[in-house]
Amino acid sequence: MIYIEEKNTTKVPGITSLYLKFDYKQEIVDAVKSIDCKYYNEKEKIWEIPLSYTTQLIDKLCLYDDIELKLKKECKSLK
Repeated sequence: MIYIEEKNTTKVPGITSLYLKFDYKQEIVDAVKSIDCKYYNEKEKIWEIPLSYTTQLIDKLCLYDDIELKLKKECKSLK
């Protein structure tokens, strides 16, 4: 299973990022590495990818394992 969660960005451009966790599979690592903009946090063993790569990322990863995607809920302000 590949777990993807949208959170505030820390190392890549944008307001929010996708954070990926998965059991090691070389095919998945290679697919993630093929994304132009990414960051790997060695301490937490998690990948960070800009939200703008969502479609490209899912297209690549769905070939290798099931995906659980958790996106942030849109916050609507009242004016």
